[in-house]
Amino acid sequence: MSRCVRSLFPSFQEYVLVDSESTSVEIYRRGEGKMWLWNFYKAWEAIALESIEFQCHIELLYAGVAFEVRSYQK
Repeated sequence: MSRCVRSLFPSFQEYVLVDSESTSVEIYRRGEGKMWLWNFYKAWEAIALESIEFQCHIELLYAGVAFEVRSYQK
């Protein structure tokens, strides 16, 4: 995340990146000072967004999503 966004929104506590090509989620949480903590989650795990008191299993985020199977040719 850019410094500009962090400085414009000092109350920003966490942000989420949801992968569009696989079942995985990254969550960044504000730590001490300028530190951000990174957590990576896979399909079988649950996520928690502490700032809004929200919890769910990652599979719920991807309900109804069919990933495209890529075939690689030489």
